[in-house]
Amino acid sequence: MLYKLISASLRRFRAFRADRRANVIILFSLGLVPILLFIGAAIDYTRALKDRELLQAALDAAALSLAHEPINTPYSVMHQKAQTLLLANYKNGAGPAPSFQLNVSRPRLTISGTTRVPTSFMAIAGHKSMEVSGTSQVLFGNAKLEIALALDNTGSMSQNGKMTALKASVNNLITIIEKATRVAGDSRMAIVPFNTQVNIGAANAAAPWLRWDVTVENPNFYGRSRIPPLPALWTGCISDRDQAYDILSDPPINPLTKYAAEECEFPGLGTAKPLTTNLESIRAVANAMQPGGATNVTIGLTTALAMLRADNPLGTAAQTAPDILKYLILLTDGNNTENRFVGNGMDGNPDAPTIDDRLRQACVQAKSQSVQIFTIRVMDGNEPLLRDCASTAQNYFSVTNASQLSGVFDQIAGQIAYSRIRLTK
Repeated sequence: MLYKLISASLRRFRAFRADRRANVIILFSLGLVPILLFIGAAIDYTRALKDRELLQAALDAAALSLAHEPINTPYSVMHQKAQTLLLANYKNGAGPAPSFQLNVSRPRLTISGTTRVPTSFMAIAGHKSMEVSGTSQVLFGNAKLEIALALDNTGSMSQNGKMTALKASVNNLITIIEKATRVAGDSRMAIVPFNTQVNIGAANAAAPWLRWDVTVENPNFYGRSRIPPLPALWTGCISDRDQAYDILSDPPINPLTKYAAEECEFPGLGTAKPLTTNLESIRAVANAMQPGGATNVTIGLTTALAMLRADNPLGTAAQTAPDILKYLILLTDGNNTENRFVGNGMDGNPDAPTIDDRLRQACVQAKSQSVQIFTIRVMDGNEPLLRDCASTAQNYFSVTNASQLSGVFDQIAGQIAYSRIRLTK
């Protein structure tokens, strides 16, 4: 349209120039001014449209970023972050820093912005700027969540305030998930405290998927009886399944794939809890955790993953509907040192690479499931192995101080709670 207007004006100018009559020159001069103003206005308007696109993109980026902030973030902090984000994302705009209004009324977050773009040609007519504005709104999706926590409860967790920080972080994670749950029952959680074993509870003594014929193969297990436990005296612990099933979360379908009942090496190991909508019961397990024992990350990972599988007896509460989002958070503060077969429980023991290889294979199997895996290394542990175990590089966290755990869990909780955030306008 603008090209046609300019072309027509040029043709008219050539015709006027060819005409030798004086009144034509006068009329042309008078008519040229509004034509040039019209062309200039079109240029200014095009520039304003471009700036409006920049402003809208900045508002969209700010809204999506703010929507991932923890639910308990104060409004003043959200407002300051909105200002910072707008300035950063609108830096190529022609206008000044946008003024904006932020409204956080869950399940929606709305941010509106306005700026004035300076004009060039329209300023001649007294219009020195044009106002451009935009609005972005984010809707927090009503996702159904299943979250399994595999938490290191080994003896080293008693050091440097790690267990205290872990308990506080899990409590805050539960609070965030509770607040983000819009429909009762849409969020389920499971918790698996682990060392070299997992305590699934003596109430499962009659379960047909347990086996009672496993003796202690590891010659370094001096503190445990080598006689298989009796169901009536069993205190609830299981150890690794037979290889190669020890790296799997698959259901036990024959004697070799059943879970091996074993005497609890550390009586203080908390009882794991399968998926439940009663998140306060998960909080209770977390608050009662006690550190003790050596490290076998594989059994923690595979047991937690089993609780997210509806085809495994440990996951009877798991669902298979397509709108269910599943997550697994794995935390450890040390290296693998011992499992049912090898290892003496000490860092640097010659069997550690063998135990690490079992975890490496378990991670490959876990990542083949429809589960988003987060891994957290607390000060110590096999960093490359744990990083590779996470679903993405962004899902791996390494902290050098226990006080950093709270921020890590808040970040993970934000990603989970707002996993279905979407722009609505």
